[in-house]
Amino acid sequence: MSKHILFIEASTTGAGAKANDYAKSQGYTVSLAVRNPNQYSDDILNTADNIIVCNTNNYEELINNVLSLNQEKQIDGITTTADFYVPQAALAAETLKLPGISFQAALNVRNKYKMRKKLSECYPHLNPAFQLVKTKHEALKIANEWGYPIIAKPQDLNDSLHVKLIGSEKELLNYMEHSTSWMVNESGQPIAAGVLLEGYITGGEYSVETMQHKGGEIQLIGITKNVLEGVERGHFAEVAASFPSDDEETKPLLDEVKKALQCLEIDCGVIHTECRIENGNVKIIEINPRLIGDKVGSHVIELAYGISPLKYVVEIALGSNVEWRPNFKKAGALYGLWVKERGVFGGIENPEEILRRKGVAFLEITGEIGSVYSPPTSNGDIVGHIITQANSPEEALKQAYDAAQVAKLIVNHE
Repeated sequence: MSKHILFIEASTTGAGAKANDYAKSQGYTVSLAVRNPNQYSDDILNTADNIIVCNTNNYEELINNVLSLNQEKQIDGITTTADFYVPQAALAAETLKLPGISFQAALNVRNKYKMRKKLSECYPHLNPAFQLVKTKHEALKIANEWGYPIIAKPQDLNDSLHVKLIGSEKELLNYMEHSTSWMVNESGQPIAAGVLLEGYITGGEYSVETMQHKGGEIQLIGITKNVLEGVERGHFAEVAASFPSDDEETKPLLDEVKKALQCLEIDCGVIHTECRIENGNVKIIEINPRLIGDKVGSHVIELAYGISPLKYVVEIALGSNVEWRPNFKKAGALYGLWVKERGVFGGIENPEEILRRKGVAFLEITGEIGSVYSPPTSNGDIVGHIITQANSPEEALKQAYDAAQVAKLIVNHE
């Protein structure tokens, strides 16, 4: 009898489709619970044996549908590749007593303020200064105590959306005013009220990709080095990445990330932890109990190591005791494409030329043709990705960067 895995929603940037493909290749039954099937492409929908349409944002409705599905065919594992549905997947797995992090741990880590409060109980040195503020008066009081610059961000969004480097009282007041317009995220879920202020951490930005089956040891998949764009404008769009990064600076990362995961009770799954290293000290930026996105998890890591981490997303959810074993050791990189000036995006003029360049393995248009784009303030402003494979992460990143320089974006300026 085949195993049955249920995905609560899915990533639309690559991981969702590849997770389905892997599960089907193993002969597993794949079910997918979604709020709106129309937001998914055929490569995700057509590989699912069952599509359960329900309000996945409503815990009670979701669990009722999960219980009903489980009566029809026993569910052996529940997971998600979608950032905003980590708590829902955790609750569903917990309800059926399947492997996963606890629902409470998922809620704590999805909210950056709750995450910092929990970390401060165990390992305060992994936090920057932080404070949740709900009024302009509270924000100004903290800024006067700390001094500028400071970081302002929502508690529970992703992709660097609304993350801003604040350099003055005027900027802070404008930001607090802007924050009152936040209502729901892209998945229709309410955005938590208030603004999280944090001390500004300089230094290199990395993410630590780990995996752990329930009851097992934390295993390192690898370390990703991130490239940011727009910092001089106060923004932190992650526009490029190389994998795996392994140098003197990254040595303390895994030990410190292990401490954070244990403190937060993140003890099952494939985990993506973003960090900065400032003067040799590791600071946690955020922890996401799901595979790294933007095609790093679904494409770049596989190019580097010859094996997809999506295999482990599925197998860990099904309760398998797994070990990370690369088939070979190369490197991969991703470089985003973005418009230099605001305008209507019309595609890429020379895709064949880009694909012919040395090392280029994939080129994808991620921007919506006919939509208006500006220089990046968040990851959502990226209109395309170039993905490369090489013998070292430095070489892979240079090849991706060089290919991006010859890309001719079609932009109609307003």
